[in-house]
Amino acid sequence: MIVAGAAHKAQPIEVARDARVHDLALAALRSAVEQMRRNTRGARAGKQPEYVHQLRVGARRARVILKLFGEFIDPPRAAVLERDLRWVFRVLGEQRDRDVLLERLSLHASEVDIAPLQRELTRQRDRAARAVTRALSSTRYQRTQHALAALLRVLGEADQSSPRARKWAKKRMNKRLR
Repeated sequence: MIVAGAAHKAQPIEVARDARVHDLALAALRSAVEQMRRNTRGARAGKQPEYVHQLRVGARRARVILKLFGEFIDPPRAAVLERDLRWVFRVLGEQRDRDVLLERLSLHASEVDIAPLQRELTRQRDRAARAVTRALSSTRYQRTQHALAALLRVLGEADQSSPRARKWAKKRMNKRLR
């Protein structure tokens, strides 16, 4: 696991021009899982808020991918992963909200006495950070990461006869725009 340095942001997803939906789903999920993996240790340490933020972004991306490509994923597997990723997203959100509030509050430190509010938010943030550490060290989180890795393997070995990604995406976009 990577910790030293900056938090890992998602990289652009690249697929061949003639890629199939299956290829797109696999590349997108691989990117989200990598973003989560590379930020887990930093988020667990709780020192830099950006790790929590980027891990949360990765979990949200994975949830969107499960919904978007649901027709290509075993429904019971997708349901369990969706539930566990929602849990991760919520736990991380408690700390992220406090981090953002503290950052914004510090911008107004010279205008008013914010010390009491800052102390309370810091207390809440520390409690949320301990909950993040527990969650990311838990068996449930390990199971979630293993389930995501297993889904990547299944998608990697699946029948590649899905429709062309460009045609599929265009059809979906037109439907949503209507």
